[in-house]
Amino acid sequence: MKEDLLQYFWRTHNWKDRLYVTTNGLPIHIVTPGILNHDAGPDFSNAKIRIGDELWVGNVEIHVRSSEWYIHRHQYDPAYRTVILHVVWTEDQPVFMDENIRIPCLALKSIISKEILDNYERLMNNALWVPCQNVVNRFDMEKGLLGMNARLVEKFEDKSAVLQHIFDKTKGDWNETLHRFIARGFGLNVNGDAFELLAEKMNYQLTQKYQHDPVKLEAIAFSASGLIPDGNSDHTEKLWQIYQTLPHNDRPTPLAQGVFKFFRTRPSNFPGLRIAQWLKFLSNPGSLFDTVINLNSPIEFSAIICQPLDEFWKNHFSFTAEAKNFSTQAGKDFADLLLINSIAPFLFFYGKITDNYELRQKAVDLLDAMKAESNSVIRGFHQLGFPINFASHSQAFLLLKKKYCDRKRCLECPFGVQIFK
Repeated sequence: MKEDLLQYFWRTHNWKDRLYVTTNGLPIHIVTPGILNHDAGPDFSNAKIRIGDELWVGNVEIHVRSSEWYIHRHQYDPAYRTVILHVVWTEDQPVFMDENIRIPCLALKSIISKEILDNYERLMNNALWVPCQNVVNRFDMEKGLLGMNARLVEKFEDKSAVLQHIFDKTKGDWNETLHRFIARGFGLNVNGDAFELLAEKMNYQLTQKYQHDPVKLEAIAFSASGLIPDGNSDHTEKLWQIYQTLPHNDRPTPLAQGVFKFFRTRPSNFPGLRIAQWLKFLSNPGSLFDTVINLNSPIEFSAIICQPLDEFWKNHFSFTAEAKNFSTQAGKDFADLLLINSIAPFLFFYGKITDNYELRQKAVDLLDAMKAESNSVIRGFHQLGFPINFASHSQAFLLLKKKYCDRKRCLECPFGVQIFK
């Protein structure tokens, strides 16, 4: 038995108009079970419970065994003096607040049905890809998808933690925050950190200064990236010479060689090519911030990202690798990936900090307007019969697999809980 099942049962059971008895024989009626507390202190707050002839309002603490009250030393914590009911699986010893004041106790062992216990044990003890995959046919998919809205918000909140860190580092500079966060997106998982370091060296103010001079912008970026020494061409020589002629303050100290990774990276994701695509994006007229805030559709964003590159990068993956019969401009799939992982999370974060509901909703609407991602996790859910049609769904299911299925948090999943109804 685990405490999370007891908490779930206490929170969702239909207590209305049902009478129970405490372990010492007092009649008990749960008017309201209270609100689950995610912070320190008793598990549920503001419960309303009639015990005997008296109506009590206070907190509820839940344990598997009543003796855990003493193991956790709650008797010494003032926060637990407001507990009006101790809910347990089994009472192995009575619990007293003071020497002569026994805390009323309700044991769930005789209340929770064997079917619920069996279902829970099957979920917790199997080694399937997702614990519920043998009972997927029992789910109300439409109802489950509605519950997945909260998982999408949680996905945005996870991204917001990264954005908050950058926002704090930039001392609340929205332009610089967006500049670094989008750079991370161009680097994807392998080179995200390296791109952020490059964007930090080559800050937004500097990119704006050379926004309309793509050759100098390229010279600064590739010199600062530390990639030019790996090149051996007329093009790299030209960039290095241009870099040397710039004012000292416009010449960031180059990153160490090896910061950008090539290992297990497809040519289309080589750092040099992605930097060239990033610079093309930065060269678009107007403010980066205004471009993102005023974005209205994925098609509009693709038109900005998927532009032909200039000169050298039209037929190169890197300074030494040619791209024959291959388009080096960013494709729609990459534009969608950037929109999903960088643009929409930034809109959500900015809307959250500025208390702008419309921008938070725009982040969701953009993902609703895009097809679902295709990767091994999403294909796995598809094969099981889960309807994942939009990017808003795929983002939510990616989080569900990592933070709920893999950790067997079935009682917090909008599909898993249906097994216990």
